[in-house]
Amino acid sequence: MIQQKWFIRLVIILGIIAGIVVFLHVPSFVHQFQTKNSINILVWPNVIDSTHLKEFEKESGITVNLSYFEDYEELVVKMSSGSGDYDLIMASDYTLRPLLDEGVLKRFDYSKIPFMKDIYPLIRNLPYDREHAYTVPYSWEVFGIGIDSAAFKNGLPEASWKTLFEGNYPVGMNDDAREIVSIAALYLFGPEKKSLNRDDLQKILALLIEHKKRVVMYTDLRTDYLIISQAAPVVLGISSDFLYSMRKYSAVEFLIPQEGSFAIIDAFMLPAQTKKDDLVYAFLTYIFQPHIVRKYAERYNFFPALQGVVTKDDRYLIEPTESLFSRLNLFSYDIPEKELRDLWITLKS
Repeated sequence: MIQQKWFIRLVIILGIIAGIVVFLHVPSFVHQFQTKNSINILVWPNVIDSTHLKEFEKESGITVNLSYFEDYEELVVKMSSGSGDYDLIMASDYTLRPLLDEGVLKRFDYSKIPFMKDIYPLIRNLPYDREHAYTVPYSWEVFGIGIDSAAFKNGLPEASWKTLFEGNYPVGMNDDAREIVSIAALYLFGPEKKSLNRDDLQKILALLIEHKKRVVMYTDLRTDYLIISQAAPVVLGISSDFLYSMRKYSAVEFLIPQEGSFAIIDAFMLPAQTKKDDLVYAFLTYIFQPHIVRKYAERYNFFPALQGVVTKDDRYLIEPTESLFSRLNLFSYDIPEKELRDLWITLKS
């Protein structure tokens, strides 16, 4: 009888212990399951958000965890350190070379991306991805000059970088060293010059220091606000900002300088560390559906890389034509990071 009681107590104790063990490990089991059925994506904040991803998560059973970065340097640090465990990233064209040099990307299997044929050939075949293996372009934009037409009573100023660098009125600038230095180089040296030496950088610095006297603000936020608030009648910025403002304010205009300008391509890239390629391809197939691209394009005012997505806007360009892209460059100047950083610190000090 006593042995039977001890046996019952032992069974109860073992049952309690087993219950505790199961209870303690359930979260890890759940987490492991969720991790296997989730992807971590690193993107720009103004191209994709979670708004239109619920349908994908519901249909596929794949959880999408979005993280954001604010600038080129942050992206490179996150990727080179391996701290984010990312399965897919979206980055601008000029980040591809540094990321390849760091060895943090791998090739896409384009046989699993049937919609690649529907991306504009001009966008798909740009030389930043020389092997045409590491990127899936999603959006593109153009740098230009925003104008408050109400401030120019005798008509719009010349569509030229002279309007930005040579006027006597306040101007606004974006707050990115690589972009501003490249635009200053285009103004000073023309589109034929493809590399910059130290003497060139000193000339650019001298120009920007003199130009700074008229700059009311360098900002990473929407530079078109400087026009809307009448802080400056001439502002350097990207097309998405001004497309938004042009639809709301008739006085806002956007000029692409006749000397040429810069395009920026935002594309998906595949981290070398991911083991979830199939989940990534499922996500890409969803996010490149024309009606999904249209929703994000209308929300963030970028130009889609996918053909035939948005209707034409008679005040604005939306298609990457040969004529337009013959005047556009990529941010491809090979500028050492230290020299670029030193120049920027000197300008801002």
